[in-house]
Amino acid sequence: MERLLLMACDIGVAPAAGKTEQPGLAPDDDPVKLTWQLFDEISRATTHKSLHHAVKQANDRLAPIRRAKQELIEHGFEELAELRQLWQTRNIPALKSALRNYHERRKQLVPSTVALLSDRSDYFQ
Repeated sequence: MERLLLMACDIGVAPAAGKTEQPGLAPDDDPVKLTWQLFDEISRATTHKSLHHAVKQANDRLAPIRRAKQELIEHGFEELAELRQLWQTRNIPALKSALRNYHERRKQLVPSTVALLSDRSDYFQ
């Protein structure tokens, strides 16, 4: 996902895509759904259908994992709000940096996420 989103940032926003105003985030919003929507919007704005399709597929595959690991992520709401703000203002250099940091933190959580999912799987057997 990181590579796809960085590629979308490098391609840039198609002139026809323009900016979209999104309502502010509320603490009871679903971060998994909001993440899916943000990443989809970033890729869709390039107007490269194959890139958008790849992001959509990755989003769909990652959604259950994002949901499962929510308890492992501190400050996820604030982090998502920052990504959305950078995207809305089209501050692409800062967005790219924030996306790299976002994904680096997620990569460091992989062992904990796998253990968490394994424990849940064992519980249901």
